[in-house]
Amino acid sequence: MAIRFFITKRDKNGERYYWQVPAYLKAFGWKTEALPADKESAMEQAIRLNAELDAWKIRNPDVKPAQNVRPAPARQGTIDAVIDEYRASRKFREIIAPTTRANYELRFKYIVEAFGGEQVNHIRPEHVAAFYDALLNRFGVFTANEILKVFSILMSQARDDAAFLFKKVNKVKAPSRTSVWTPEAAEAFLRVAEAERPSMAIAFRLAIAIGQRQGDILTLKWSDYRDGKIRLVQNKTKASVCVEVYGKTKEMLDTASKKSLFVITSEETGFPYKRDNFKHVFARLKAKAQVQNPHIDFSDLKFIDLRRTAAVRMAESGCTAFELSAVTGHNITKSQKILEVYCPRSDAMAHNAIEKLKQKFG
Repeated sequence: MAIRFFITKRDKNGERYYWQVPAYLKAFGWKTEALPADKESAMEQAIRLNAELDAWKIRNPDVKPAQNVRPAPARQGTIDAVIDEYRASRKFREIIAPTTRANYELRFKYIVEAFGGEQVNHIRPEHVAAFYDALLNRFGVFTANEILKVFSILMSQARDDAAFLFKKVNKVKAPSRTSVWTPEAAEAFLRVAEAERPSMAIAFRLAIAIGQRQGDILTLKWSDYRDGKIRLVQNKTKASVCVEVYGKTKEMLDTASKKSLFVITSEETGFPYKRDNFKHVFARLKAKAQVQNPHIDFSDLKFIDLRRTAAVRMAESGCTAFELSAVTGHNITKSQKILEVYCPRSDAMAHNAIEKLKQKFG
């Protein structure tokens, strides 16, 4: 039986099996996977991966094979050509994090809708302003600003006067997220997750305990967890962090199955979650927690807020901005802002500061 994307490679050690996706899917975060050494097990995993891919394609019907996504080479000097050049650049292929590349691909689609065959030199400030206004009406502030950011990167690559093109844009500042999970809300969610999706409970506990981004948590490997500490290089910032794990989080990690290379794997597939699937499962569990706890408002709580919640908990525990940055990888300015917003100055804080001075310098 032929299995899609199942390939065999032979070397001096024998046969190795892989699930190898077409190049056009790699832009959306899919990648070639090494399969188990046993052929039967490898084929079973390849079938599961194909099922997961098929489910993802149903949720993303616009994704087509490469010849449809990227038409024949665009006319020189068009936005299409600029996007192709940017895709081929080292920065896009090697430096930008995979999740960011996938987000950029989604933004490219809307830029092509508006300017695809247009000559770059024909685009005027009024065109860009009208484009942004249309994005605001269609998507809201956050997504409009993200698409405009990508468009600005492309134009900076194509025109020396790129800044001039954006002078008529009345950019709206997206409100900063400030949501923080209360201990009560966190425990309510964990009760549901631990009963139905232990993998989600581990991801949640890691996020709120060590304050790392979702992408870093979902790609965490067991080899990153040694001697009760997690050591990783953040995908987005390349910051290195080494954080001790404690309490229930450590207990769950120590007793979890280690059959996979990855710490967080879906109970359905045995493989790491794809971003859309993780988002769907998280939303389902949160909705159930809301039903079971009608007195708690979960409506504005997201997984992304757990990183902020971890930072706030550290700040409330008396951590300095430098200590906070060492754990979360936030820059010092961001850490200081968290302290200022969530930890108003008080007599108790002043007392603690003096006590620290006394202990250090007598």
